[in-house]
Amino acid sequence: MLNLRERLRAGTRAHHEDVDAAFSQLDLRERDGLASFLSAQGAALQAIRCASGRHAAQAGALCDEMLAAAEADLRHLGYRAQPAPRSIDLHPTAVLYILLGSALGGQVLRRRWLASGDPLVQGAGAYFGLPPRAAAWRLFCEEAAATPAQGEDADVILRDANRIFDLYLAALPPDQARPPIRSRIET
Repeated sequence: MLNLRERLRAGTRAHHEDVDAAFSQLDLRERDGLASFLSAQGAALQAIRCASGRHAAQAGALCDEMLAAAEADLRHLGYRAQPAPRSIDLHPTAVLYILLGSALGGQVLRRRWLASGDPLVQGAGAYFGLPPRAAAWRLFCEEAAATPAQGEDADVILRDANRIFDLYLAALPPDQARPPIRSRIET
């Protein structure tokens, strides 16, 4: 029988691939590319507001930590953060799923960033200096594997996980080539 972990993996695959493809076009070794990346991260993170429930405290704290790191790096680079978009309430389990996955995926992007020869870019290391949270990811996956994939709660978690991916796509600079946003972000 399908569990929540498997349903999230399958049900977010297309959105996840779209976000990966769009963000991989940014050159993290260059100031403008890194600033575009950090600005989009910050805008998406500002839009995320955890609804109450299990995982809310952990997801909210991780969101705040990632946002603070992105904003610190933008300041270091001499860029301003994008204006805060309208926040939307999202299921905290969906938020935790996306942000823990992002922390792990950030380790791949970190290697690209480390290849920069620009000392200013290298000095913007708060975001890529965040821990990968592998243990928290494993624990989340174990819990999700023990959670049923069906039901209203699972439906909301999947919907909101895809909405978060769409927030990231929507936060990219307007001139950035990207696939169309697949779902509605509005509440």
